[in-house]
Amino acid sequence: MKQWLSQMALVAVLAWSSAASGAEKVGVVLMHGKKGTAEHVQTLATDLIAADYLVLTPDMPWSQSRAYERTLEEAHTEIDAWIADLRAEGATRIVVAGHSMGANMAMGYAATHSGVDAVLALGPGQTADTPNFRNRVKDSVAMARAMVAAGRGDTAAAFEDLHLGRVSTVTATARVYASYFDPEGLAAMASVAPRVGVPVLWTVGTADKNLMDLGRAYAFDRLPANRHNTYAEVASDHMGTPDASRAVVLAWLRQVFGEPGQRS
Repeated sequence: MKQWLSQMALVAVLAWSSAASGAEKVGVVLMHGKKGTAEHVQTLATDLIAADYLVLTPDMPWSQSRAYERTLEEAHTEIDAWIADLRAEGATRIVVAGHSMGANMAMGYAATHSGVDAVLALGPGQTADTPNFRNRVKDSVAMARAMVAAGRGDTAAAFEDLHLGRVSTVTATARVYASYFDPEGLAAMASVAPRVGVPVLWTVGTADKNLMDLGRAYAFDRLPANRHNTYAEVASDHMGTPDASRAVVLAWLRQVFGEPGQRS
């Protein structure tokens, strides 16, 4: 098992030891946001574990410690591995979930991979395809694209990063940077949404101005019709969305998968 799992081991052990003994087990890969850590989703993870879900909260390539270490597509291979771990422990249904950039990545993964049964998108971020986001990092995106086209995709450079409304500088290879910031890539949720063929819970903090301004029409309303698709506003700012969404998440998962011990 991968080295970066070590800090998540306690969560995994708790989840697996508390799982219901019935045939149907639901596993959840719950991902943090940009420059975040697993602690940012830990309260929700604890609630899910108590409700008999198998939960992993991995340290992803956009975390505080890894900071654009691998491309978006390579991050998908890490999600593959976490799902394999959950299945090895008995998970028969899989939820990919996340906060902010983690929600963005959950959407992109579900759009391009089979074997996913539901998505939790909690305060989705990295809205790379919106005009404001595009305008604020367009020079860096153009530079990264040019470097990749010139065969310098694995060369590191300083690029602009937009996080919580503030522009900062991040060092990454052009190939990695472009994968997360290209407005026509897999981080573009408006174009990814129509390809997500499983139920989606999309939650937005009422004090999260960016998402409130974008509204349902940005990506949620582009999802394929599904009776379980749910758009919910919770009383929170952007960073507090995972905690504020806890009751909504648990109720929605029961609706989609049934009560623990009664899943089929």
